[in-house]
Amino acid sequence: MRPAIYEPEQIIEAGLALHAEGRNITGFALRNQVGGGNPTRLRQIWDEYQASQSTVVTEPVVGLPVVVAEEVKAVSAALSERITQLATELNDEERHQEQKTVLQDALNAAQAQHKNTREDLLKRLEQISAEANARTEELKSERDKVNTIVGSG
Repeated sequence: MRPAIYEPEQIIEAGLALHAEGRNITGFALRNQVGGGNPTRLRQIWDEYQASQSTVVTEPVVGLPVVVAEEVKAVSAALSERITQLATELNDEERHQEQKTVLQDALNAAQAQHKNTREDLLKRLEQISAEANARTEELKSERDKVNTIVGSG
């Protein structure tokens, strides 16, 4: 591996120049700015520089005033209670709807069974009526034969 031609200071200066111009700082932009080099190495040096420059500023956490904290707590409790109430109502409504569906299905099945039974009974009644009419005709015929025999004898 050959030694690096461009020093980290040159790369950092190139990155700062690109930043000042408002351009994106990429490996290839750094390469064009310094006049050569491996874009990956150039970008790595720039990223390391950026990481060393960034400082994390932590601001102290400020608590809420007591009045505000109490109000937030009260509103949170009321909201939680209302959500629980709505969930319970929704659950009750869902169970009621399920029961209604089950009852409607049972009613539909009973109505269908009633219709089928009624149709079967009507068919059987027609059949019995037809058999009774046929038997009545047979009996009338027998009676006429008997009357003919009795009348001729």
